[in-house]
Amino acid sequence: MLATVTLDNRKLAWFFIRVEGARGSSVYRGCVDTGACFCVLSPTDCQNLGLVRKDREKMRLITVKGETTARVFTDLSMGIMGTNLKAENVDIVAKKVIGFPLIIGMTFLQNFNWSYNKAKNEFAIEK
Repeated sequence: MLATVTLDNRKLAWFFIRVEGARGSSVYRGCVDTGACFCVLSPTDCQNLGLVRKDREKMRLITVKGETTARVFTDLSMGIMGTNLKAENVDIVAKKVIGFPLIIGMTFLQNFNWSYNKAKNEFAIEK
């Protein structure tokens, strides 16, 4: 299965992603960030979904605004809507990033083959 999106005017790739936790699931508009080691979701969403917190594990993050730390959670599964592209037990850093409900980082992308086609201005993810 293949999922492709056209990059927006800022050259960002966005997918609709379902994140599942122990208390339910929710769909987020997620932005692909191939430079992000982890997926990122707000702490409130991590708690509301019932994602499992990795005890005492915090991640040091280096962002455009400087260094910070955030807790690490694990979801039950994360998948691209309308496809069978799904990964289980994806580690997610709990941090609110204004304008980005979900950042799709390497903890999700490492489960798939992905590519950017400059000629078509498309980002693709496939199994």
